[in-house]
Amino acid sequence: MNMKRHLLLFVALIAMVNQLYADVIEGQCGDDVVYVYNTDTRHMVVRGNGAMYDYDQDNTGPFYALSHHMNTLAIEEGVTHIGNRAFWGCYALGGTIELPSSVTSIGNEAFYGCNYLTGLVMSPSVVAIGDYAFGSCFSLECALLLPDCLETIGEGAFTGCKKLQGDLLIPNSVKTIGNNAFGECEGFTGMLYLGSSLETIGERAFAALNITGSLVIPETVTSIGCSAFEDCKNLTGDVVIPKGVTTIEDGVLRNCSGITGITLLGQVTHIRNSAFSHCTSLVDFVCYATTPPDATEYYVFDNTPLNTVYVPAESVDMYKEAPVWKDFEILPIGGSGISSPLHGSNVCVSLQNGILMVKAGNGLLKGVSLVDANGVEVLSDRRVSSSVELDMSSVSSGIYLVNVVTNTGHYCRKVVK
Repeated sequence: MNMKRHLLLFVALIAMVNQLYADVIEGQCGDDVVYVYNTDTRHMVVRGNGAMYDYDQDNTGPFYALSHHMNTLAIEEGVTHIGNRAFWGCYALGGTIELPSSVTSIGNEAFYGCNYLTGLVMSPSVVAIGDYAFGSCFSLECALLLPDCLETIGEGAFTGCKKLQGDLLIPNSVKTIGNNAFGECEGFTGMLYLGSSLETIGERAFAALNITGSLVIPETVTSIGCSAFEDCKNLTGDVVIPKGVTTIEDGVLRNCSGITGITLLGQVTHIRNSAFSHCTSLVDFVCYATTPPDATEYYVFDNTPLNTVYVPAESVDMYKEAPVWKDFEILPIGGSGISSPLHGSNVCVSLQNGILMVKAGNGLLKGVSLVDANGVEVLSDRRVSSSVELDMSSVSSGIYLVNVVTNTGHYCRKVVK
């Protein structure tokens, strides 16, 4: 196969030299895939059936010689795989790339450094996007619509695509997001949705994005890499780390200054350097690990206003004696009221024996509602009073938000049943 491929490439290169000044340059770029390049219009067409060849640094392929000339590209139906480094460094290539529905995979560095591409229409059949497939395509100025069947987003797949816009929606089929997959994609200013099958989030996968709203990490996730969400300053609300994650890596939420609460659901054993440092709004921390995690590495909670940590009732004494944890007030989960100042008034929220109790210390309650993780209201009481009790005995186990409105302001508290 390699001999055949090299022979075809040699023939293609000879043909390219012989036709340098011709109107059309043709050649082979797959066993049953060919390219046709018009030297007048600078338009390239790739057509055929099956996969394109994969290329590398030693075997740059037929398109590299045209990298400063080819202006537009059309890939026709029938092509199933965009080869590794196929269009690497095609600096003059501009406009919109539309991948046909036959394409199921995009190779490593397939379009890396195509600096003038402005649009991308993804094939609805793509299962895998390779490492740095669209890396440094920094003129891509469009929304990114990923296909519903996508499973893998490779390392650096969209790194440096600074102008990608709007929401970043990871399909429910995706299982792996590689290191730095969306690094420097600062143009995303909408919400981040992580699909329900996600298992691995790579290092710096979403670092320094301008995404807004809350961060919901699917319960299927078992690994979150170093600095995965570092510098996502516009994230707000509570973040829940699922049970499968047992090590909190370096800087995972560092400098997420809008996050107010963090819950660790699993039996976490280690919390690494600066994991939550500079989370300057962090006031609510819940840890379900029965043995205090090792948090002795540098700056885990540096520059946060956190004072109180909630832990399993049977572990309170251990946390009170453990390094780092002993510096906080340690209270049992669900076993004591949770009080926080609210514009000069104290609101106390507690869950005991299935009854959610809300009290206003120096004011009147004007409404209390319990909202599930999907934003659906499951219980409410909008009477004006000094205290409210909601029966959660029939409510499914899970994470809820209690919204409290008083005569002095609005208050939100997370409750885990």
